[in-house]
Amino acid sequence: MPEGPEIRRAADRISKVLIGKEIIESNFYYEGIKEKEGKVKNKNIKEITTRGKAMIIRFIND
Repeated sequence: MPEGPEIRRAADRISKVLIGKEIIESNFYYEGIKEKEGKVKNKNIKEITTRGKAMIIRFIND
């Protein structure tokens, strides 16, 4: 399991590519959140950050 600093470095690298980009398609594999797929479609990514070992993606709300 990656530790916090590794997750932070990964978030920084992913941010450079995805910030400001629009989500065209999503696939949520966990049944508990599968119904949320439509909420992120056509949204732009505002920020990618971390909290502990979790990577958090924030979207621009229109």
